[in-house]
Amino acid sequence: MAEAIITLIIIAMFYSHTGYSNVDQWGGIMKKTLIEEFGNELFVKHFGDWMKVFARVYSHHNGQLCSHLLGKIVCPTLILHGTEDGLVYPKHGRLLHENIKGSRLILTIISLMTILK
Repeated sequence: MAEAIITLIIIAMFYSHTGYSNVDQWGGIMKKTLIEEFGNELFVKHFGDWMKVFARVYSHHNGQLCSHLLGKIVCPTLILHGTEDGLVYPKHGRLLHENIKGSRLILTIISLMTILK
């Protein structure tokens, strides 16, 4: 039996991994918040390892992690994205919005990491 999703809320994430694989190059409030939460050593190890795996999966799928599936989303979808996010650029939220029919995109200056804390 297929499950039905009534409403979907997406907190804009990576639409592509380009430029994110080296955590030493991350900046902004996202990096600062993660280091405060986990400490620099754990941040570098955990997120560095995660990004290496993510990059391999991304390459294995020729950069098409989910974009081919976005058009299949038919439920009301809210996409939240922080414009001051130092890690995930606003273009990712816009690309999700452009590819999910009838979605609503809310760009906010407030960091979503702050909201989620």
